[in-house]
Amino acid sequence: MRVQEVVSPPFQIAWQTDVGIRRRGRPNEDRVEVWLPPEPGKPPLLIVADGMGGHRGGALASQLVVHHFLSCYQELPSSTDWREGLMSCVYTAHRAVRDAARQRHFPSMGSTVVAAVLLPDRVIGVNVGDSRAYLFHDGELKQLSRDHSVAAELLRRGELTPEEAHIHPTRNRLIQSISAQRDQIFPHVFEVPWQPGNQLLLCSDGLWGVVPERRIAEVLQTQPPGHAVARLIQLANQMEGPDNISAIVAAYTDR
Repeated sequence: MRVQEVVSPPFQIAWQTDVGIRRRGRPNEDRVEVWLPPEPGKPPLLIVADGMGGHRGGALASQLVVHHFLSCYQELPSSTDWREGLMSCVYTAHRAVRDAARQRHFPSMGSTVVAAVLLPDRVIGVNVGDSRAYLFHDGELKQLSRDHSVAAELLRRGELTPEEAHIHPTRNRLIQSISAQRDQIFPHVFEVPWQPGNQLLLCSDGLWGVVPERRIAEVLQTQPPGHAVARLIQLANQMEGPDNISAIVAAYTDR
C-alpha cells in the first residue's frame, strides 16, 4: 500500500501500512482506516489495528475490528460524548471478534486497536493492546496510549527501567487485547489538548518496536505528513522490518 494523503482543514492526514521486509509474501495482519465525515458535525476518525493468532486469524481479526469500530462510529450522533462513544465502539469490535472466532474456529484470533478523533481543540482516543498513539508538540514526542503488555506493567510498577522494558522478552506479551479468549477488556481512554503545529501519530508495534522514539521525533520535526509516514516505514524496514508496519500522521495546520 502506498502512502495515502488527505486534507480536511485544519488537518492534513497521511497513512500507510506495509507488510515488512521479513514478512514479504505473507498476509498483512495490520489494518488502518482514516474516515472523514461527509458533513460537518462529526470529527475525523483514525484507526490502527494489529491482528494476532496466525496469519489468517490475525488478518481477519484486524479487519473485523476496523470494520465494526468504524460502523459503530458512523452511527453515533454528532452530540455524542466522544469518550463514551469510542468505548462503545471498542466493545462492539470485541463482540464481533468473539463471535467470528466461534463461527470460523479461530480460537486464538485477536487484535490490538488504537483510535482517535480529531477535534478543533483536543484529541480523544482509546487503545487496547500495544498499538500506540503519540503527540508531537514543541519538539517533544509524548506517548498518549497505554501499552497493555507484561513488560509495560512491570515498568509501571518500577520493576523495569524504560530501557529494560524495551528489550524485555515479555514486551510483546499482551495482558489486554480484543480477543476471542478474553471475556472482558479494559480500554485506556486518553484526551489531550492540541493546537496548530502539533502532530498526532498512530502506529503498530512494527514501527515503535524497532525505530527509536528520538528518530520518530526527528522525522515528525522535519517532514510533512506524507513524507513522514513514508520515511518512518522506510526506517522500520531498514531495521529488517520484522513485523507489519502501520502509521497514520495527522498534522494540525494553521492554514
